[in-house]
Amino acid sequence: MFKIQHYVTGIAQSVWTFLILALLMGTGIGLSIILSSNPLIVAAIIIGGIFVAIALVNVELGFLLLILMLYLRVSDIAVSVYGLPSLARPFIGFIVAAAAIRWLLNGSLPRGWFRALFLVGLYGVVVFLSLFYAVDFTLATSAIDDFIKDGIIAVLITMLVQQGSTLRRLAWALIIAGIFTGSISVHQYLTGSFDNTYWGFAEAPVLNIVGETESNRVAGMLGSPNYYAQILIILVPLAINQLWDERSFFLKFLAGWSAVVCILSTIFTYSRGGFIALSISILAIIIYRRLKPPFLLAMLALGILILRL
Repeated sequence: MFKIQHYVTGIAQSVWTFLILALLMGTGIGLSIILSSNPLIVAAIIIGGIFVAIALVNVELGFLLLILMLYLRVSDIAVSVYGLPSLARPFIGFIVAAAAIRWLLNGSLPRGWFRALFLVGLYGVVVFLSLFYAVDFTLATSAIDDFIKDGIIAVLITMLVQQGSTLRRLAWALIIAGIFTGSISVHQYLTGSFDNTYWGFAEAPVLNIVGETESNRVAGMLGSPNYYAQILIILVPLAINQLWDERSFFLKFLAGWSAVVCILSTIFTYSRGGFIALSISILAIIIYRRLKPPFLLAMLALGILILRL
């Protein structure tokens, strides 16, 4: 009897939660339509409302959406390309608030939060002191503003990623980001559609490659081929690792897809430093996984082909 009563109470609380969220979202959407003549702003508010609702119902899922948004620079693209307000900053605030409410209800904070906060805060003091000798004060204050946002995210990661299952989901969020941006970059390079920025996620400026040779270099959502190569490379070990560990064929396929398009996109950036880092990362995976000779020979053959390319 007690279990049935508890179950009914849980359903009632969920219903009330969704009703309140629906009311808030409906009110926000209605006001945005009335007060704004820009349909993109209305769309941003609707999408933001959906993200906030997800974060309030499931903090972990909201956190993974935040990581996906930050990695793909969705908010920065919305601001710079479409002139929309920042999506990331308010969403970070909602995630922090939702997590704080959960910790208050549980009556305890997660382990390791103080050390993370102390280290980030200590580095923050050093960053803040740089204001006193900065040549460009405006640029320095902007950098500090970015650091505060990044510092909050860093502490939030240490507080929310407390279990292996959460770490696995975080890895998959990044792998999915690699599929998205890597697939666009590979398609852009192979089709030569460098004039199409694909909604701001695929820049390809004409830059120097070697000597006097210049050509389009894929730069993704960052606009810089070298930096783009850097953020792609860290996804390759994650994807290869999940390719080995996952039991589901579908998940293996997704991990392999992410690894392939991230490797190809790194090559298409023509970043020499990126290629060296990619080679070292693959070598580290080979050593870590203790791969068998036939696979090593296949990797060597692939490496020769890539070098020829």
